[in-house]
Amino acid sequence: MTRLNRIQCLALVSGLVLLAEAASPAQSQVRQNNPQPWGAKRTDPKNENIQPLKEAPELPQLPAYSGKSKFFQGCMQPTERGWVTYQLSYYVKEAPRDVRDWYQNAFNSYQWMTMRASEHSLSANHKDGHICTVTINQTSEPGYKTQLALFYNQAPSRGIQHN
Repeated sequence: MTRLNRIQCLALVSGLVLLAEAASPAQSQVRQNNPQPWGAKRTDPKNENIQPLKEAPELPQLPAYSGKSKFFQGCMQPTERGWVTYQLSYYVKEAPRDVRDWYQNAFNSYQWMTMRASEHSLSANHKDGHICTVTINQTSEPGYKTQLALFYNQAPSRGIQHN
């Protein structure tokens, strides 16, 4: 990985997995019926299943950004509970506000409910359980105006029960 080392990626992915599992009503029910401490056995201690990505993946129910962008790093991690967590970073030629507005429109068009919105980030939940946070900042990367970080938690298939 070029600018995001494995440990940083691990920290981001692990945090997103915990967030996704905490936000899921089904997971809340599991926690209420299971006396183990919160956070126990959430991820493999060795985190060997983190996979660096060489190109941007297609994400369910979220279109790829339609402006001019360059994927520069990312990783994904499947969890034992069926979630798949992605951390993706891009450089974008358009201004941060334009990128933010594009993602707000995409969320609205693809049946996402915006949970939090600020000048530099958006967080939304999809009706199928997916969770996405988009962070937008200016960049000093030559030829680009924006650095885009996408944190995406793909929910398990509804037909699969993970206990």
